[in-house]
This record gives sequence, structure tokens and C-alpha cells, in this order.
Amino acid sequence: MAPAKTPSRIVERLHGTLVKTTQLADVKDRFLAVGVEAMTQSSPADFATYLKSEYARWGRVISSAQIKAEL
Repeated sequence: MAPAKTPSRIVERLHGTLVKTTQLADVKDRFLAVGVEAMTQSSPADFATYLKSEYARWGRVISSAQIKAEL
């Protein structure tokens, strides 16, 4: 995740660094120890598409169930 309108070159650099970091053996081991598996195969554009689809899907569920947030 990055702030909206972050330049794509910055997003790509962050993604590359994240992929490299999550491939380190000690990082993998720490993640697995807490039940996490890093999923870095997709591109930042693929992730954005996924987030949009999840937002739409869960938005429909929330609306149809008339769920309201209490602040």
C-alpha cells in the first residue's frame, strides 16, 4: 500500500524491494512462524485490480445487510 497518486516508479521500486525482502530465508521463517505466507507474485496493477474487486464485492454485502459502522 502507498498513498494515492504515488508515482508508479516509486510503487514499482517499493514492490521490487518487498519481493526481494520477502524471499530472504530469515524473513520467510519469521512469517511462517506466525502463519503468514507472502504473496508477491502479482504486480502492483494486479493488486490494485484485486482491491477494487474486493471493495465492490464487500460493499454489496455491507449494503445488502445494511451494516452500519459505529464511531
